[in-house]
Amino acid sequence: MRAESLLRCRVAPAVQGSPRLAADFFSPPVPTRNCLLARRALNVARMKRNTEAQAFLGLDCGGTRSVAVYECGGERRRIEAGPGNIGLLDDARLLSLFRALSSVHKNLPRPSVVAIGMAGAGIEMQRQRIR
Repeated sequence: MRAESLLRCRVAPAVQGSPRLAADFFSPPVPTRNCLLARRALNVARMKRNTEAQAFLGLDCGGTRSVAVYECGGERRRIEAGPGNIGLLDDARLLSLFRALSSVHKNLPRPSVVAIGMAGAGIEMQRQRIR
């Protein structure tokens, strides 16, 4: 299926040859299953063309230790630091912990995505401190 024909993929009324109801004119057209498969194939091809590697940083901070994992392309690094329960850390210690964990991607591209999980971060005020 060619790309230009994908833009025209639509579902006909439920039964071919049946009269269209007024509701059919107001409901948005729905792609057929073959059309969805073809669009998915185009999206996969588009993703494969994107050769720029994204960098990911994940932080898991608990009551006994904190772990940072960095991944960019084929490069993967891991580092551990002290406890990271946000309810027990003042702002200076929290900043110190984040600086220690950020050394995991030293001399590598900055992460484009950062995910943080911290013990004690269930309260909005604590999440504001993390931000």
